[in-house]
Amino acid sequence: MAVRKRKPTPPAAPPPEPPAGPSYTLHILSDATGNLARHMINAVLTQFPGITLAQNYHLMLDQPVKLRDELKRIKGEHSLVFHAMIEPAMKRIVDETCEKRGIPHYDLTGSLVRFLADWTGTEPINERAALHRVNAGYFKRIDAMEFTAMHDDSQGLDTLALADIVLVGLSRVSKSPTATFLGAQGWKVANVAIAPQTGLPEQIEALREKKVVAFTCAPRLLHDVRSRRIASSQKVAQKAGAAEIAYADMRSVIREVMWAEDLYRKHGWPMVDITNHTVEENGTRVLQLLGLEDQKVF
Repeated sequence: MAVRKRKPTPPAAPPPEPPAGPSYTLHILSDATGNLARHMINAVLTQFPGITLAQNYHLMLDQPVKLRDELKRIKGEHSLVFHAMIEPAMKRIVDETCEKRGIPHYDLTGSLVRFLADWTGTEPINERAALHRVNAGYFKRIDAMEFTAMHDDSQGLDTLALADIVLVGLSRVSKSPTATFLGAQGWKVANVAIAPQTGLPEQIEALREKKVVAFTCAPRLLHDVRSRRIASSQKVAQKAGAAEIAYADMRSVIREVMWAEDLYRKHGWPMVDITNHTVEENGTRVLQLLGLEDQKVF
């Protein structure tokens, strides 16, 4: 008796995708470089991952005629206007034009300025040039960034004591990006790479002030980061010797992390676990641990 073969069950059809919502175009108007508006908009948009949108920046609109000409170019049913204008007259041009054309609009700075003015009893000067005035703080930031660059990855150890902050950690635990972030805020930051084979530089041992923060992370993350680094370079991957293999070996990484954290505890250094945190979060945590979050550096 012949055995009847069963027909294979066809794979289930994937569920239909939900209909796409309308796409929007954000028009961001600024009388200067638009950096403030860009940061504010991008920060808010992280909370709306389901919206499809494009961003158009209209910058350096420092004269009424420029602003009116640019507003004429904004078209489309799903256009939204955000503006960061300093002068009240320029704000009125945007508001009146958008109201007349039925374009939704929002003043990114107006409510903040008004709130501060009302509660302090002080009127704003509404001076655009004040945003870009070069002062001592500007030069201090430049000096801090230069110091940070010259003290990256264990460079400049002889002047380590001049740093405001010293970041210590194994290779590939985000020391350099965090140092750069803090340096741009005006802090002189040095970052020092350590390894079981080399130990600690004597210059760190000599530090007496509370300025060291140690970085650590989950071994799995460190293993993944190091493995990607080796794989990204064919030359490194092809010539990988025992040192490179140990560098990205999971068991070696676990031993390194355990060694480093034990070292941090012996020295009483506060630790930042960078696992699943952004550079900004890590930098803010560093300032908190050193009690610097409320100090003004420029």
